[in-house]
Amino acid sequence: AIPSLLALVTDPNTDIARKALHVLKQTSDKHLDFVAGQLSVGLAEACAFQRALWAAAHHTRPMKALPTSVVEGMSAMWASVVQPETKLKAKFLQALLKPFDDATSLASAGSGAAASDLHLLWFCARIAAELPYRKMDEPLGLMHTINSLVSRRGQAALAALKHSLTEEAGLQQRGSGQPTEEAAAAAAGTRAGDPPSAAPTTNLHRQ
Repeated sequence: AIPSLLALVTDPNTDIARKALHVLKQTSDKHLDFVAGQLSVGLAEACAFQRALWAAAHHTRPMKALPTSVVEGMSAMWASVVQPETKLKAKFLQALLKPFDDATSLASAGSGAAASDLHLLWFCARIAAELPYRKMDEPLGLMHTINSLVSRRGQAALAALKHSLTEEAGLQQRGSGQPTEEAAAAAAGTRAGDPPSAAPTTNLHRQ
């Protein structure tokens, strides 16, 4: 029920959003650890909920900014439910960045980057940028988690991206009939290593 409540906090109907926030607050006061463990799933459900609402109203037009109801709902939840509890605050900030941690994990082909949802990444990034931070430890905690993520995953993700782009460029060159950089370098090396051709000689015999 917690993920659904978190999604309903962003409902455009303010009455529904207010009631969902009230129930979420009561549940958090009684079962803090349980609520903290459901935040990642709740953010994913809120993203799916908003995408469904947007698709119903705008059809194929992409969502370029968070609806006002999302910003207001998440800000209200942050201020009344998350911010007063240090443990819950840390868990919520970690939940916002968990999709990025999963998306930069290259260990498994069946999950991680291959299965990451770009909409969820955008959704979490926008929420992180819109939250009404009041204490310096809040944005600094977010930055610390981002730095940790970059230091652990960044180099491997950059190397994999570079390798992928190099392979794609090679396939495009082969498809267009142009020599790849490796083939051109090999050909140049062969030409450079070829021995100079011997000049024709003429045997002169003196009578």
